[in-house]
Amino acid sequence: MKTARARLGIEVLVDCPNCDYLINLLDEKDTNGVNVNEDGLVMKQACPNGNWFELHEKFKVKNVTCSRCKKQLDVKGIDW
Repeated sequence: MKTARARLGIEVLVDCPNCDYLINLLDEKDTNGVNVNEDGLVMKQACPNGNWFELHEKFKVKNVTCSRCKKQLDVKGIDW
């Protein structure tokens, strides 16, 4: 029997409140060329140690620029 290796794909998605564009916070093409996950900030908050239900309420990313409309937004809270 052959074996295969699993692959995990992660996206952290937010709808731009200005133009409804679906932004992946982990993709610089969606955040106007800016790495908002610098130092793993987004991933540390998205996959925290501890109780995800409580900690996801504290999820925060500031000054995200939408690649489509070029307007800035702040992200607060995360659902999964």
